[in-house]
Order: sequence, then structure tokens, then C-alpha cells
Amino acid sequence: MDIPTVPLNSLAWVFGTVALSTLGYKSWRSWQKTKDPFTGYIAWFGLIIGLSLGIIGIPPFLTHDEKFIATAFSTGLCLTFLALLVQSRVVWWLMLHNRIPFWPIGLVVGLAGLYASIQGFIHTYAIYVPNFVYYEQPRAASLTLGIEALVIFGATGLFFLRQVFRQPGLPAKLKSVSVGLTYTIVGSSVGINNIVNGHGATPQSSVFNIIFFTVLFAGLMIPQIAAPVRIQKHQPPALPAE
Repeated sequence: MDIPTVPLNSLAWVFGTVALSTLGYKSWRSWQKTKDPFTGYIAWFGLIIGLSLGIIGIPPFLTHDEKFIATAFSTGLCLTFLALLVQSRVVWWLMLHNRIPFWPIGLVVGLAGLYASIQGFIHTYAIYVPNFVYYEQPRAASLTLGIEALVIFGATGLFFLRQVFRQPGLPAKLKSVSVGLTYTIVGSSVGINNIVNGHGATPQSSVFNIIFFTVLFAGLMIPQIAAPVRIQKHQPPALPAE
């Protein structure tokens, strides 16, 4: 496959796979040292969403079979909803664990994601053109993904951005900014595109995503100097560290 025919959105998802899998791996390494539940949630989220983007992004590099590509997309979408369920647990842990139990939130997010995943497997199809793969999915799936991404990712991103000045040391502050912007920008991009346009990417947004995931990966490679901070009342959360 020569460069002019590389699907931009598939390339963006592959970049996202590398960046978010790195987030998951570094969080898992940190969790092994601290046993901090929050860091464990982030590790699961990063690894699941990294896998889902890989399942969506890699097949168009291997085949032009649109039925296979659509099936891979629906499989990745199912994992994306699973990652959103894990991420809803993160939001609950950060903001609501002293107020309400998790199960009502998990039930709503999980059932909505299950319904959207089933609709996606039944009704999604793909159109492969030289530099892009267009995915047509049912409105129920795109709306559910858009709303969940906007609310869950947006809430997490804003939390991290508000915590920047409470993190110890410049590397921890930079990582808090990096993670906060990741959630805010990805949540806004995926949410708005799915709600307004019915799909998660355009050629223009794919170019931006490639740049953004590259910057995110570079940010995650910043060495951690300060020790991670455990989540306690009135304290910022631990960030992924080697």
C-alpha cells in the first residue's frame, strides 16, 4: 500500500492505539507499585481502548474487503463501549464515590452501550476509498457513543485540568495537563462528530488526531520524578509513572 492510498482515519486510529496503549501500560506499571484503585481503572481503560482502536484501524491496511472492515469496526466499537464503562467507573471514583454507589451509573452506561453495540453489528457497513474509510452506523449507535464520550471523557478531562496546580513537581503537572487534554479533546471530537455527523472522524479531524496522538505519546514519555500521589480526600490522583 503506497502513501497516497493510506486511509487517514485508519492511520489516526493506529497512532491512537500506540498512545493509549502506552497510557494503559504505564498506568499498569504504576498500579503494580502503588495498588492505587484509580490507577488500575486508568490502566484497564487505556489497554481496552488501545485494543479497540487497533481492531478498527489495522484491518484497512490489510484488506479492502468492506464487509470484513465493517465487522472489525463493530467489534472495536463494542470494546469502545466497554472502555467507556470502565471510564465511567473512573468518573465515579473521582467525583461521586462518597455520594452514590456505582451500580446505577454502570447499569445505564452498560445497557446503553450493549444496545448500541448490537445495533452496530447488525446495521454498520463500510465504504473504502483511496485515502479514507467511511463507516455508516445506525443513529442509535452514533448518538450513544457521542453522548457517552462527551459526558464521560469530558468530565474526566476537566477534573485533571483542575488538578494541575495541585500536582507535585513539573513532570507530574505536565502529565496532568497531557491526560486532561487527552480526555477533553478526544471526548469533544468523538462526541461532537458522532452527535452532529453520525460518525467519529472526518479527513480533517483525522489529520488533527494524528498530530494529537503523537504529542500525547511524547508527553507520556516524560520521565516521572516525583512519587505518585494516592487518591485521598482533597488530594490529586496518582498519575502513571515508571
